[in-house]
Amino acid sequence: MIECTFAHLTDVREKGETRLWNTHIKSWKEMISHSTTHPHFTKKVWSRARSEVIKLQEALERQDFDYIANQIYDGYHWRMIPNLWGKILYLDVEMTGLDLETDVITTIACYTGNEIRYFIRGVDLPDFVPFLNEFDAICTFDGEKGDLPFLNKAFGIHIDHIHFDLFQLSRRLHLHGGLKDLEVRFNLSREDLTGITGKLAIVLWNRYLETHEQKYLDTLVAYNIEDVLHLDSLLQIFYNLLKREYRLPARLMDETITLPTPPVLPDAGVLKEMLDLLAQMDKEDGIVEDGMPEE
Repeated sequence: MIECTFAHLTDVREKGETRLWNTHIKSWKEMISHSTTHPHFTKKVWSRARSEVIKLQEALERQDFDYIANQIYDGYHWRMIPNLWGKILYLDVEMTGLDLETDVITTIACYTGNEIRYFIRGVDLPDFVPFLNEFDAICTFDGEKGDLPFLNKAFGIHIDHIHFDLFQLSRRLHLHGGLKDLEVRFNLSREDLTGITGKLAIVLWNRYLETHEQKYLDTLVAYNIEDVLHLDSLLQIFYNLLKREYRLPARLMDETITLPTPPVLPDAGVLKEMLDLLAQMDKEDGIVEDGMPEE
C-alpha cells in the first residue's frame, strides 16, 4: 500500500521510514493524526514531512494517482499495486520485428483483469488509444524497451501512465528468465500455445498477409492474448515478494484471479506447422534462439 511510504519525504529517507514504522506510524493517516513533534525528527523536518503527507493523503482520497506518482520516486511505485488493482491495463504488442524505424505493430492484446480486448493492424488498431486512456496504470513485460516505444511511434503519443514493468520487477527480486520461464516457475500454464515464440509470431503475420487465411491471424491473436493473461497473477506475486523483502507494514495481496475464456483460439494445424518450422529452424541454426526480447 502506497500510504505506508515515507522514504521519499525530505530528510526522512529509508532510515526515517523504518523509524516511523517502528514507532507505530505505518500510514499517512497515522502520521497526520500524530502530535506535531516526533522524538526522531527535528520540529522543522517533522512539520515539513507532515505537510507533504497531508497533500498525499488528500490525493489518495480523490484517487489522484498521477499526483502521488509524481511525488514519489519510481523505485517505490510498486507499492501502489494494491491501490490501483482493478485500474491497471495489462498489455502486450506483437510487431514485425524490433527495428523502431522500419517495423510496425501487427496486434495488441489487452487484459483488464476481467475482459480481454485485442486490436489488429488494418482493422481497428486506432481504437487502442481511447481504450488505453480508460486506465490509470499499465502492466507489461519489458514494455519499457519494447512495447511502449512502438506504441508511442505508431500513434504519435507519449504514454505516461504509471507503469509496472514485470521484467524490471523480476530483476529487482533476482528472478531470471523471460516471461514464459517465470510463468513456469510460478505454475502458470500456457496450455496449447507452449512452444510458440515471438519469432513465430512474425511468421504467423506474414503467412496471414500471404494467404489471407483467418487461421493464421487467429493463432497470432491467441498467442498475443496468452502473453497478457498471467500478467496480473505475476504482478500480485511480485508485490507480495517485494512486500516481504522490504518488510512493508501492509497486508499481503490475495485477490482472486479467474481467467476469462479467450475470445480467439489457435488453430491446431497452424500450431503443428509452426512447431515443425521452429524445430527446422533450430536444427539449421544449431541453437534454440528466440531472436525477440525475452517474453
